[in-house]
Amino acid sequence: MQLDPWVLRWHGHFGVLASIFVIILIVTGIALNHTERLQLDAKFVGSGWLLDWYGIGADAPPVSFKVGKSWLTEVDGHLFLDSVSIPVFTGVLVGATRGESSILVGAPSALYLFDDDAQLIEKVSRVPGTIMRVGRLDEAYCIDSSEGVFSSKDGLLTWDRTDREPVWAVALEPPAKVMESVLLAFRG
Repeated sequence: MQLDPWVLRWHGHFGVLASIFVIILIVTGIALNHTERLQLDAKFVGSGWLLDWYGIGADAPPVSFKVGKSWLTEVDGHLFLDSVSIPVFTGVLVGATRGESSILVGAPSALYLFDDDAQLIEKVSRVPGTIMRVGRLDEAYCIDSSEGVFSSKDGLLTWDRTDREPVWAVALEPPAKVMESVLLAFRG
């Protein structure tokens, strides 16, 4: 019995496709078995469309504050100074302001004081109330909390009520290049 030429042709096409699939499995299997030697664990995917395809991205929109010449951005609880990750910060960013030689970062339940290189100087958890925003009043750092407006002139040790209106930190949209580098650093 002789097979139809149409069946033979399609049988050949399926054979070629199956061979290509098997070759892809072999190549990727060898690569995965030699991950350390090929340093695949040190390489990260940076393609936006591929990361979007797998749903790797921020759940909430990023929040940014201009601090001096730099940008402080929080993405899903992760803090970045420009595109440098600051791992000691946890929480939601409610504000950031620049002092003479430090940066004050506010979360609802804590204040973080960083130097210009994003190194933690101090974390203050004992603050009056829940922090809603941070700012500056002359040389003092200020917070607007659920218990009122307070200022500290002694390095965040004591908080005194103030009636004067501070200059509050306002969330701004950073330049596209900064946001792109932050999101790339966030995605890994």
